[in-house]
Amino acid sequence: MAEELTYLDSESLKGALESLLLVATDAITTADFSKVTNAAPAEVAQALKELAEEYTRCNRGFQLREVAGGWRLFTHPAHHQLVSDFVLSWDTRRLSQAALETLAVIAYHQPVTREGVRAIRGVNSDGVISSLREKNLVREVGKEAD
Repeated sequence: MAEELTYLDSESLKGALESLLLVATDAITTADFSKVTNAAPAEVAQALKELAEEYTRCNRGFQLREVAGGWRLFTHPAHHQLVSDFVLSWDTRRLSQAALETLAVIAYHQPVTREGVRAIRGVNSDGVISSLREKNLVREVGKEAD
């Protein structure tokens, strides 16, 4: 059973609100903050406004805004391009089952030729190997002697 917390001062309440904001996926209403923290809605509203003002005054890389009937953290618009470039640099592609199988064969039997991978898997794996090379997961180290 969760321990009931009491926030004796606005600073500890602000810390609790920040913790909740960091893990929230959607905007959180003042009523929900109040319910979770056992603080009065007026205290929660005041603490949220103070946090938003602090973040603005200190020129933080994020902002606290009231949206969609609740409160949510956002990255600062001044850093939009930086954040955008960073997020777009992530390789979010997942490996297909064929790519996972091929990678496992290469890891277990290395060094192995394309023909060796084909013989083990029973299918042509050239396209999959090319994809793995593009992702820098495997590299070509030579050619088999005739």
